Amino acid sequence: MALAESQPRKQEAYTVHHVDRPMPNLRPFCKEPHNSPDYAGAPYHAVCAHALGIDLEVPGLAVDKDVAPKTLTQVATEVRDFYDKHKPILSEDIHEQVLFASLTFRSWSISDPPFYLVSLSSISNLSSVVAASNEMMELTNIWAASQSIITGVAILLGSWDGKIQLFIIFNSQYHSGEYMQRFLECILNHVYELILHDKESPRPD
Repeated sequence: MALAESQPRKQEAYTVHHVDRPMPNLRPFCKEPHNSPDYAGAPYHAVCAHALGIDLEVPGLAVDKDVAPKTLTQVATEVRDFYDKHKPILSEDIHEQVLFASLTFRSWSISDPPFYLVSLSSISNLSSVVAASNEMMELTNIWAASQSIITGVAILLGSWDGKIQLFIIFNSQYHSGEYMQRFLECILNHVYELILHDKESPRPD
């Protein structure tokens, strides 16, 4: 939704296409001790061969205030169902995601596009990746980071200590901190609107 709102406005609304490819967590399929949060050096993820396409509407100059929460609800449902469908399932055999991870990444690697990218990835519960404490130290807060995509932006969604966290990585040569702050605020505003809309919606008897 924030991506759609950042596009240039026209008199009439128009549609843009967003493609999302999940990054399955491969840690549970690794051999001991690399398959537990106790081994923080193995936060392995792989690009998925499946992709989700979402049509988003760039609002026109006159926008109905009820459009955003309804659309965000629909998009959230699509994303949830897609991730549930393609979530890796543990088995005794070597999982195909582990076996073909490097080949899949190589086949889907493309040249730098002529436009800015925003990579949206879910990294789930960070406590399943990094242990909160050991004999030497205890983590009270955590940040996730990745390499930004040239001129693009990387956004990671995860949770830590029971709280949802949003991490953003960008190249300051192409984006200012003030602009990215406004972009994040736009994302959070949509989430707040969805929560408020959900609370105000009548419940079935």
